Amino acid sequence: MGQEWIAGLVCLVAAAALPGREAPEWLARGVLGAFMSGSNTVSNMLFAPLQYETAALVKLSPIVVLALQNIGGAAGNMICVNNVVSVCATTGVAGNEGRIIRINLLPCLVYCVIVILVLSFWA
Repeated sequence: MGQEWIAGLVCLVAAAALPGREAPEWLARGVLGAFMSGSNTVSNMLFAPLQYETAALVKLSPIVVLALQNIGGAAGNMICVNNVVSVCATTGVAGNEGRIIRINLLPCLVYCVIVILVLSFWA
């Protein structure tokens, strides 16, 4: 199974919590960017210009959209392969990377759903 399912899962859980909202999409890009690149900073460099321009085109607040991008990148660091491999090598538990990513997936999803719920009450 490929790694793309993680972003899809984040979108699915968040979309179930808030049907019809765009927030899960913006947040998922940040998660996916951090997961793929290994860094929230690189995720922001990859997707922030796209997010900003798209938000401006669809008349959404670029500040909120970029905040979701950044929050998604922070959440994506929980399941980022680079970080998990580094932790496993440092702590001497190499070979458990997949298990650790699966364990960290639930807190990542919960974090994303909480962010979307807070945003729904704020907006």
